[in-house]
Amino acid sequence: MVSAEDKKKRIVGGDSVWVRYRDKIGSVRYKNFRGVCLSSRKKGNESTIVVRNIIGGVGVEYGFHTGSRMIYDFKKVSEKRKRGGRVKRYDLRKA
Repeated sequence: MVSAEDKKKRIVGGDSVWVRYRDKIGSVRYKNFRGVCLSSRKKGNESTIVVRNIIGGVGVEYGFHTGSRMIYDFKKVSEKRKRGGRVKRYDLRKA
C-alpha cells in the first residue's frame, strides 16, 4: 500500500486529482472534489495542493492541506498534460 506521503510527493501541477474530505469537524459525511491540480507546495506536514474545477460554469478552487485530518483520501486520476514545463499551472484559470 502506498502511503499518503508518497502520494503527496507525486502530485504536481497539471495532474487530475480526486479528493475526498470531510464537510466540517465532527461530521461523518464526506464530500468528493475532482479537478486539475494548479499547484502543490511540499513542506512536510504543511504541504498544500490547489485544485480547480468548473462547476455550473463557474471556476471553483479549493486549497487542501494534505496533512489535515479533514482529508480522508486523495489520489491522482491522470497524469499531467505535456503542455509546457510549468510547475504552477495558473494558465489554466483563463480556460
